[in-house]
Amino acid sequence: MHDEYVAGAIMQLDRFHVVESIRQKAVHDEAKTEMLRLLREEKIDELLEHAQIYLDMLSTVEGDTEEEKKAAELKEYLENNKDRLSRYYLRGIEIPKPPTGVLCKNMGVQENRNCIMITFRMKGKRKC
Repeated sequence: MHDEYVAGAIMQLDRFHVVESIRQKAVHDEAKTEMLRLLREEKIDELLEHAQIYLDMLSTVEGDTEEEKKAAELKEYLENNKDRLSRYYLRGIEIPKPPTGVLCKNMGVQENRNCIMITFRMKGKRKC
């Protein structure tokens, strides 16, 4: 995808968005929990297998349902980004240290903070 456009780029999906996608598209709690566990343990091939099994299970139950459509979207999302699901440092990739005085946080920090702020505002707590 973006690898072709930026030479030497290290591509990694933000965990926040991957987890959010699994939570939204896997509607059965057991499947959702298992997929999140496999992602957390970096078992990407097993995660893709489980997404396929989940889709197959839904397609044999009824027919074209909204749940099946979401499961197909999730499977496609995970397969299209297979190489970007693992964290870069677990792939043996090292990036340079930031300059002195610059603080670099892990991916997903800002998105999580934004969600917390929006939640507080929606619930009327206004603590942001």
